Amino acid sequence: MKALHAALIALAATAAGAVQAQTQAGPEAPWTPHPYVGIDATHTSDAMVRHGFVPKLFGGVDFANNVGIEAGYVALDTYHTHSDFGDYNYDATEKGYNAYVAGKYTWALSPRIAAYAKLGLGRSEREFDSSYTGGNTYRSKGSGNGLYEGIGLQYKLTENVALKAEYEHYGGGAASGAKPGMWSLGVKVGF
Repeated sequence: MKALHAALIALAATAAGAVQAQTQAGPEAPWTPHPYVGIDATHTSDAMVRHGFVPKLFGGVDFANNVGIEAGYVALDTYHTHSDFGDYNYDATEKGYNAYVAGKYTWALSPRIAAYAKLGLGRSEREFDSSYTGGNTYRSKGSGNGLYEGIGLQYKLTENVALKAEYEHYGGGAASGAKPGMWSLGVKVGF
C-alpha cells in the first residue's frame, strides 16, 4: 500500500505541473471538457469472507490536458443470514456503501490504451443488525472518511466508448463490511 501512496503523490505532483504548464500555455491550449458516465462490476469481499460482484456507478469530466474529476457510488449488496440450532435462532443483516470524489490524471500509452490514477476523498458506511432467540438484539453502524486512491487502464473501443479495469482503495472505511480494496471491470461512455 505504501507503494500506491508514493505513486499517487508522484501523480499529484505531475498533474499539478501539467495544470501549471497548461495554464501558462495561453489561449491556444483550451480546457475542453469531455463528460462521461459508466458502470463497473466491482468485486468485493467482506468481513464474513463472502465474495461477490456489485455495480458501481460513476461519472466525471476529462479535460484536454489529461486532468479530470470523477465521482462514484458502490451500493454494497445486503447480506442476510439465518441459523436454526434447535431452540436457538440467529438472524443477521449487513449492508452499506462506498462513495468517492477524486481528481484524475490520465496518461496515453497508445492511441487506444491509457493508464490513469485517481486521488480524492472516500466515504464508507456499514450497518449490521442481528437478533437472537429471546429478543436479544445487536446493532452497529459505522462510517468513515479517508483518502480514496485508484489506478487503472482503459481501452478505447470507439471515440466515446472504453472498457476499463481498475483497483480502488477506500481509506477510513468502517470496521465491518466490505474490505476497503476493490477490483472492478466496466465500461465508460463519453459525450
